[in-house]
Amino acid sequence: MHPREYAKLKTEGASSKPSASQYAVAPPETRIRSTPPTGPPTDDDASLTPDELVEHLWERHRIRRSKRTLQLYRREGGGPAFFRAGNDVFYTRRLADEWAIERRGEPIKSNSEQSARRLMLEAAKD
Repeated sequence: MHPREYAKLKTEGASSKPSASQYAVAPPETRIRSTPPTGPPTDDDASLTPDELVEHLWERHRIRRSKRTLQLYRREGGGPAFFRAGNDVFYTRRLADEWAIERRGEPIKSNSEQSARRLMLEAAKD
């Protein structure tokens, strides 16, 4: 409740404590508090900041992406799934690894094999 509304209610002779119906959300005393998850967090659940994700992608998958590119992915799409906590952004290792694996192509034996695959895909589109 806005302080002016509270002051208006107080001067009009209303009770000093607002009723539950006057709250936009449930009154503080009736709000349910969330419980923390049970069990120890796993390595896959670990939160990564964008800086840590840049390092993780390079060390684990040899995918080089800048912090700025990750910011662009968050805005435009196409990057790993992320979470927000206020203004902070977090990634999980599991979701980042899944994204990196999707980005990799199939193994090739030579550049000519890659060219042949590309030509076959282009021919299939036509």
